[in-house]
Order: sequence, then structure tokens, then C-alpha cells
Amino acid sequence: MRFTLFVLSIFTFCSLQADVIHVKDGSKIMGRIKQVHKDKMTISTKFAGDIAIPMSEVISFITDKEQNVEFENEQRLIGKVEKKDGKVSVLRQNDQAVQLEKLVSVWDVGQKHPSYVAPVDPWSYNIYMNLNKQAGNTDKASFTGGTSATWKKDAAEMKLYGKFNNAETDGKETDKEFIVGADYESIFGEKKEHSWYVRSEWEKDDIEGIDMRLTLAGGYGYYFINNENTKLRGRSGLSW
Repeated sequence: MRFTLFVLSIFTFCSLQADVIHVKDGSKIMGRIKQVHKDKMTISTKFAGDIAIPMSEVISFITDKEQNVEFENEQRLIGKVEKKDGKVSVLRQNDQAVQLEKLVSVWDVGQKHPSYVAPVDPWSYNIYMNLNKQAGNTDKASFTGGTSATWKKDAAEMKLYGKFNNAETDGKETDKEFIVGADYESIFGEKKEHSWYVRSEWEKDDIEGIDMRLTLAGGYGYYFINNENTKLRGRSGLSW
């Protein structure tokens, strides 16, 4: 008898620690209301994981813990939420219940708003180094490297880059080149196959005797293939 009472008391305690939701078909759901957003309620349950039900099917509910509550005109409160007889109220500590005209969203305290989308960094970076050495009848060594920063947003892309090549054969320097450049492109068209671009590049090459070479160009580009795995593009335009 005592064991039965103990089990019942544990069950009652667990029930009191859960949110209670009544739906139109007469069912009662015990779980934790994770959020209410876009006329849907997401409930975390032990028997079925997370489930989502339309708010139009919910007759009544009450949260066991305080939640963030958003209502008309983007106003917000923190408290326990209760829906009963078609009315929604927020129960605040040491305060009377605040009745809401329209419930917009409910979500956990300390969490982001349900509509929050983490911003995507438009920048990506790359750096590489390559060292090759060959010994034999001819001794060769080369050291190349570079870095780039790429900015992407919608159909626009800008790339900033720099690279160098340094090589020698039998102790004689055969390559010493430095390049810095920038390339901007905007893609348009129904199938995103057309583009316009501008680019510039600065080059110094001691072996070829180039103290400084500056290139400026701009024009039209066409993508023959343009998907995540493969890109094939042709460009035409004017350069100086």
C-alpha cells in the first residue's frame, strides 16, 4: 500500500512538472511547450519526441514554467502562459494575470526568438603553401603560396587575393613573382548565366624584369555551367 502511494505521488509530481495541453479531439498531451510560433505549437514529449500541432486544434493549455511571451504590437512579457475558454493570460510573479488580445509567440527564457536566423558570414578565407625540392642531375627547389578572401552575397561575389612564386635551379633563381589582385562579379539573368565584372591586378616579377605591372579590366561574362560542383565561364571585355 505504501509502495503504491509512493508511485502515485511520483506520478503526480511529474505531472505537475509538465505542461498540459488539451486538443479538440479530447486528447490531453503532457509534455513541455518549447515554442508557439506561426500558429503552431511545438511540444517536447517523452513518448514521441517533439511534435507540432496547429494552434487551431488547441482548446486550452498552461505552462508549468515561465516563458517569453510575445503578443500584439511586438510587446513581450515573461511569465506562465494559460489559454482557457478562448482567452490567453500571462501569469507573472507577484502580479495579477495579464490578459492578451492576441498571442504571437512563446519560447524558452534565455533562448533566441523562434524567428531568429543566425547571420551567415559572407566572408570565407583560404591560405596555402607549397614547398617542392628535387635532387639529382639537376637540383630544383620551389616555394609557392598565397591567400584569398572571398565575399559572397546574393548574386554578387568579390575576391581579394595575393600569391607568390619563388624557384631556383642548381642554385640559380628562376622565378620570383608577386601578385595581388581583386575581382568583383555580379550575376544576373533568369538562369543566373550572365554576369558583369571588374578586376584589377598588380604584379612584380624580378626574373622577367617587371618592376610593376597594373592591369584593369571590365566586361561581360557568361556561365556555360554554373552549379555547386562545376563552373565553366567565359569572359570578354576591355582591359588596360
